[in-house]
Amino acid sequence: MIRAVVLVVLLLPFVLYAGKDTVAHFRIRKPGWKENVIHLVLGVQQIALVIGAFKGSVARMAIAGVGVAIAGAMDEWGFHHDLPAEESDLHAKSHFALFIFAMVAIAFATFSTPSAMLDAAMGNAP
Repeated sequence: MIRAVVLVVLLLPFVLYAGKDTVAHFRIRKPGWKENVIHLVLGVQQIALVIGAFKGSVARMAIAGVGVAIAGAMDEWGFHHDLPAEESDLHAKSHFALFIFAMVAIAFATFSTPSAMLDAAMGNAP
């Protein structure tokens, strides 16, 4: 129960910033069809990562994380040159929020209890 609550709370900043970024695409800069296809692929991979997180599956999160990394790199390197400052800021915040969510989800999936997680963080893991 606590794992689900923590994951929901940690997912909210990503949803907020990703939503603001989507709105910004209609207000600041309208992506072309190629970039929209990449965004669709990226979104599917992000959803897969979130599903893997709530299922507690490190394998699913890893596979989806690779998909996010590849699609995200294609998006950033292919289309995000000279972005307006507001859009660049939204991207940075949404990327960081997703990273935090994913790392906490992996920690929860890896350790059986919060105390086991704390023991590992303190260097007392078996």
